[in-house]
Amino acid sequence: MNDIVYKEWQKKAAERLKDMVSKAMAKPDDEIIDWLPTPLRNRLKTLRQTEDFKKRSKQNSANKRIGPKAGTVHTSGSISAEETARRMVI
Repeated sequence: MNDIVYKEWQKKAAERLKDMVSKAMAKPDDEIIDWLPTPLRNRLKTLRQTEDFKKRSKQNSANKRIGPKAGTVHTSGSISAEETARRMVI
């Protein structure tokens, strides 16, 4: 049971850290963020300006689209009931 709890804790902590970093990066440069040292923040900003990061970010955004064109992505060969119903309407 400890392994399951630890794995879930790691997943939730990673999600929270990602949210915190995203919010910190969206703030103006002159605003002080206590938990994120300035050199690390500058390094993250530089990393986010690289072509590789922008390319992956754009692809990840496309993978999680919502709306009528969404569809199921990465189904490993299976089709959900929702996707089957959507295809039958079309």
